[in-house]
Amino acid sequence: MPISPLDLSIVLRRTGNNVLLLRELISIFLEETPEHLRALREAIDNDDFPNIHLNAHSIRGSVNYFGDTETEKAAIVIETMGKVRRSEGLEAAWTRLADSLGRLLEAVSAATLPTSTDKR
Repeated sequence: MPISPLDLSIVLRRTGNNVLLLRELISIFLEETPEHLRALREAIDNDDFPNIHLNAHSIRGSVNYFGDTETEKAAIVIETMGKVRRSEGLEAAWTRLADSLGRLLEAVSAATLPTSTDKR
């Protein structure tokens, strides 16, 4: 069985053990990340380097909360490629990001959240 890219203990620590905030972060991540990924694919298809940079940066920021360093590193590679307008290797980088982000989205969707000692 593969290791999950999601470490809830990291996310809980980053939210100050606030389960309500964790639920909100998960909801936003699941809602917005697929759109950023779609927009990134479109930007790659159109050699739109500013939007490659922007969408990879947005994905990077989103996955950072979840402690998934593999996906974060993949996003950093594409973010940098967009910034320096480099297309060589972009498809391979896209595949790596899409695959690892897909695993993270699956893990986040399937996450069993702790029962709440909600802080608000």
